[in-house]
Amino acid sequence: MRALVRQLIWCLLKTPYAEARAAFSSYMGISADFQVRLATPADALTVADLHTRSWQTAYRGIMSDAYLDTVAPEERRVAWTQKLSASAPGNRAVLLAERSGCPVGFVCVVADEDPQWGSFIDNLHVIPEQQGSGGGRQLLRAAATWLIGRGAVGPVYLWVLEANTPARGFYRRMGAVETTPGWRNMPEGLRVPGVRCTWTAASTLAD
Repeated sequence: MRALVRQLIWCLLKTPYAEARAAFSSYMGISADFQVRLATPADALTVADLHTRSWQTAYRGIMSDAYLDTVAPEERRVAWTQKLSASAPGNRAVLLAERSGCPVGFVCVVADEDPQWGSFIDNLHVIPEQQGSGGGRQLLRAAATWLIGRGAVGPVYLWVLEANTPARGFYRRMGAVETTPGWRNMPEGLRVPGVRCTWTAASTLAD
């Protein structure tokens, strides 16, 4: 933490005030050597790579190896280039987590996406070698902070595959309540059982 504080002080001293303030404000969460910032269109390929690497571990045995290894990388690149384009909707944010300057995960959140269930965590992925290090927790907190800043203080929800027991356990530890089950449409025309995880308010994730 001291090193990060020294880095931020150096930034404030060495750059013009407006630029330093903008850079500092872009950080949505800080914990030890983790930083979380808003992703930009220039981050599209990085986000796509993080997404692919996460899928290749979490969904191995659910999706085919051929899809995960040869099709998914290009599909994710196309998808995230579109999602992070300048025309992306204003109620959606993609937040990128970096550890010691290296990207390790991301979260995509949509404010007030559903009138009943509230804001939607569309994606949350941390690369396999960084899972358990606190990155997922920081990303969820940063997403909640972003939602609260927009005034989207109501419920938050996400879908997780029923078979993804590590992720379900993580969300329960983060205070989620598993509610409605349902079928989820996946690539390759697959339909697999999923579970909706809910939080009563964004503030319960920001704590």
